[in-house]
Amino acid sequence: MIKIAVPNMTCKVVDYIIQALGGGGTANGFGLAAAYANAQAHHNDTD
Repeated sequence: MIKIAVPNMTCKVVDYIIQALGGGGTANGFGLAAAYANAQAHHNDTD
């Protein structure tokens, strides 16, 4: 159960942060785009 819950929550948290920062959230200086891509990859592994 935890292997499914953690990737789902990670995707939600990173998505909220990117939305809060607007377009700047996807800039290279924050690293959030890479974190979101990584979270999505782990999220897709659990489906």
